Amino acid sequence: MRIKMIAYLVFLIPLTIIGCCSSKCGGKLTEYQISWGSGGGVTGKWNGYTIDSKSKELLKWSGMIQEKNPEHLKKMCNSKLKTIYQEIEKSGVSTTIYKEPGNMSRYIKITTPGYTNTIIWNFNLQTDLATKLNKFYDFLNKYPN
Repeated sequence: MRIKMIAYLVFLIPLTIIGCCSSKCGGKLTEYQISWGSGGGVTGKWNGYTIDSKSKELLKWSGMIQEKNPEHLKKMCNSKLKTIYQEIEKSGVSTTIYKEPGNMSRYIKITTPGYTNTIIWNFNLQTDLATKLNKFYDFLNKYPN
C-alpha cells in the first residue's frame, strides 16, 4: 500500500507542476502585430520595431518608410506578448484615431485580424492625448532592450 502511495505521488507531483505552469504560460494568444517608431525631420528617416504575436518575433526596422528593411532582433515569450496585448486593450490605443504628424513624429500601428489602426503624432506636444501616446510608446520601448 505504501509503495502504491509513493508511486502515485511520484507520478502526480510532476503532472501537477506541469499543469500549473502550462495554465500560467499557455492558453490562446491573441493574434496581433504592433509597430512603433519615430522619424521624419530633415532626413525623413524612420527607425522602429515590430512585434508579431503569430511568429513571436521582435523585428527592428529603419528606412525612409516605416516598417521597411526589417531585421530579426529576438523571439518573444507568450507572457510578454500577452502583457503587451493587455496594455493595448487597457490603454485604448487600438481605437485612438489620430494622424497629426510634426516635423519629428512618433508612429504606432496596431493590426489585429480584420482591423488596422495607425497613429502618428508630434511627440513634443503638451496635450493629454500626446502624453497618453508617449506613455504607451515608452511602455513598448522596454521590449527591444
